[in-house]
Amino acid sequence: MAEYFITKTSLEQSSLLLVDDNPVLAASSEILDALRQSGDPGLASFLAEPLLSRPDAQGQVAVSWYCDTEGTPRPMEGLSGAMREDVADRLAERVAAVRAVSAANPDLSAKIDAALSIIARSDVLVVGGQPVLINWGAVPRAVVAGQMTQAAHFDATFGELLPRTSEAAVPFTKAAPAAAVVAGAAATGAAANAAPADTSDTAQDPLGAVPVPDPDPENGDGGNRPSVLAVFWPLAALCVLMLLVLIWLLLPGTRLFPPEPSAVALEMRDGSEEALRDINRGLEERIAMLEDGLENGICTPEGDFILPSGRTPEGLLPPSADPSTDDARLQDSPPEALVPPTPNGFRCPRTAPAKAKPKTRSPVLLISSNRKPSWSLPLPRMVPGSARGFCGTEHRLYQPPRD
Repeated sequence: MAEYFITKTSLEQSSLLLVDDNPVLAASSEILDALRQSGDPGLASFLAEPLLSRPDAQGQVAVSWYCDTEGTPRPMEGLSGAMREDVADRLAERVAAVRAVSAANPDLSAKIDAALSIIARSDVLVVGGQPVLINWGAVPRAVVAGQMTQAAHFDATFGELLPRTSEAAVPFTKAAPAAAVVAGAAATGAAANAAPADTSDTAQDPLGAVPVPDPDPENGDGGNRPSVLAVFWPLAALCVLMLLVLIWLLLPGTRLFPPEPSAVALEMRDGSEEALRDINRGLEERIAMLEDGLENGICTPEGDFILPSGRTPEGLLPPSADPSTDDARLQDSPPEALVPPTPNGFRCPRTAPAKAKPKTRSPVLLISSNRKPSWSLPLPRMVPGSARGFCGTEHRLYQPPRD
């Protein structure tokens, strides 16, 4: 069974040609085997392989057609130009080869000759550039009814599709039908005993005077097949286009890149982690200084808060210290202030709230409406001559020198 499906048609049971009271299509396997054994590979798919169904109530026979050539089937009569001439040359070769097989097989000669009958010109299809016959072994109703002779029907089908006799633009040469086909059509139309097919040498060649041109040895059959360059030129054009794009990309100034980051941005990016560590380290030192001041600082009777260094949180000398004394003159230069300076200075409260219990408190940074910070240190109740630190440790009060 052939591999590729072509199409499906419906034939009238009365239109099938009979040989020995049997339809020619019923002997399709014998005919196709004879064509395959001829040694010509083109004949293997010239006659499409039929798959018949039982006739229905109206006498119609559904036939599915298959072939060994892959491709999209197209009617040959729809072609034009060089392509049609190429297929016409191949059609003439196939018909001549079938006639040669018929002459070489006398037992199948009548059946093979009858196989060259088709219903219409549309039954000659082109599949993969090769001519393929469907609805073969049958004739139209007009031939069966005797309204058209077999010769006229052959002229209207194969005669219109065969090639010209020369390269000049001359009309098609009409070909006479095979004698066996004429006998089979007459027997079918009369619905009586089929007349014996004339297989003698006097039978006319269905090609008539149409010569079979030799294929072009350089370009193949017909000389119109595409060359290798025609097949690969799209790929070559694509390669050239890709090469041009690559050259354009290699030219300077054709590509866009983001601007190089500045040195400051690179330094910030590279030193961001170390900067965070420095900030945390500074905050920890600041907290340690504030806690040390709260734990070890003392309050004077005048209300001044003195750090262990002998200076106020603003980094100044106590107001009560006499600058003329040796101790005052021996003081080092003011270090960095513990807290920002304020207009009124850093003062300790002289009284504590009633029933307030001494406890350690943290400095609270107050932000005023004018954005100037000030410090407020709530202190416990003090007794003259002594003071108690924020952790409950008793400290000696600072006594300024007297005259």
